[in-house]
Amino acid sequence: MNLESRFFTPLQMTYTHALQALHNGGILAPDGPTPEPHRRTKFMDGNAYCLYHQGRGHDTEQCFGLKEKIQDLIDTGKLNVRESAPKK
Repeated sequence: MNLESRFFTPLQMTYTHALQALHNGGILAPDGPTPEPHRRTKFMDGNAYCLYHQGRGHDTEQCFGLKEKIQDLIDTGKLNVRESAPKK
C-alpha cells in the first residue's frame, strides 16, 4: 500500500505517548534497535530519534512504520480510537 495515500486515524495523543501506552499494555513493542542506514537520504535527520525503531534518522512523530502498526490495530478492531475530541 502506498503510505502517502493511506488514511491514518487522528489520535487523541502524540505517537510517542501512544507507543508508550501500547507498549505498557503489552499490545505493541518497539521494533528495534535499528542500525543506522549506510546511505543517507534527504528525508533523514541524523539528530532525530525514533522510539519505535530505537534509532536515529527520523522522529517518532514522523515514523510511518509506527503509524502503520497503530493504524493496523485500529483497522482490525484491536484498538478503539475516538476520532473526535470529547465534548465538554
